[in-house]
Amino acid sequence: MKRLAAGFSGIVFGLMLSWLCLYVFSRLNWPIPSHVPTNDCSDLEHCPTSLATYVQLSATLFGPALLFGLLNAVGWKRLSLREWAVLSGVAVVSTIAFYLAGYLL
Repeated sequence: MKRLAAGFSGIVFGLMLSWLCLYVFSRLNWPIPSHVPTNDCSDLEHCPTSLATYVQLSATLFGPALLFGLLNAVGWKRLSLREWAVLSGVAVVSTIAFYLAGYLL
């Protein structure tokens, strides 16, 4: 039961970190690169969208949450506090870099 609670807390933390990154990065005034093509339709609700786009969107939103849930569930009683803190720190920095790369590239 404690392993389930640790895994669930990791999922909640991952979802909150994903939301925070997307919120902060979407509010910044990014310059629009000239090499990015723009099309007429960029709305998921009104444009035809493939299944691959929905899979990629779901992986982008829920991937970090599953990563943190897995880290907490597997690391429970197997990792020392120091090892868990280092792995969690690397996962947080990697998640932020992942979302930041979407805006910069």
